[in-house]
Amino acid sequence: MSIIKGTAEIKAHFSEFINRVRYQSERILIARRGKPVAALVSIDDFHRLESLENQAAMDLKKNS
Repeated sequence: MSIIKGTAEIKAHFSEFINRVRYQSERILIARRGKPVAALVSIDDFHRLESLENQAAMDLKKNS
């Protein structure tokens, strides 16, 4: 589940949002002026993303 929060709210409640990401597997989009600019994700999600990026890069090299 993803939620969107503004930078001021993230700053004011950073520890709470870190705990929500870690223990409740939430994904939090951080918005500035109503537009998402960053995300807080669990370390597991981060590793999955890196793995997918590495696999895509390897696939591109094979097909070149």
